[in-house]
Amino acid sequence: MRKFNLLKYYVLALILFLMSQVAIAQDGYKGIIPMKSTCSDVKNILGSGECGKVEEMFKFPKEIIKIIYTTKECDEFYGKKWNVPVGTVVSITRFFRNPPTLEDLGITIIESEYNKSYTDAIGQIIYEKKDGGLILIISGKYISDIKYTPTSEDNSKTCKCNEPSKQK
Repeated sequence: MRKFNLLKYYVLALILFLMSQVAIAQDGYKGIIPMKSTCSDVKNILGSGECGKVEEMFKFPKEIIKIIYTTKECDEFYGKKWNVPVGTVVSITRFFRNPPTLEDLGITIIESEYNKSYTDAIGQIIYEKKDGGLILIISGKYISDIKYTPTSEDNSKTCKCNEPSKQK
């Protein structure tokens, strides 16, 4: 009976771990979230970093992380000018040294929620969430890159640029 109770705790711990991995996989990297986090947040979370750059790379044993920041007001990324403070994280890309599978990261692709496209590389597929926020680059059954981007909810953070009126 005691073994059964212990098994229940292991299963519960595994379920909680997998749920946290899904949240991590779809919401950002270690709490760093595009259009919400800043360079200061990155420094606090990752323990290093240099503000004022447009791009920064962090090398870890299992992956390389590339973070893109805004460097001026109304900086343009993804075809939009963003009204966020200078130094705001725009995107995060994870390049895996030993690519995991979708199952390894607890990610499920629901075809109706993603746009699917192909690259020039044989067998490589790009899945991009329709409401933004997540791009998966998959080769065979392995994820080579994950990119966290602004979501449709972030559209409220675009600059309200005044177009010069056209005179006739």
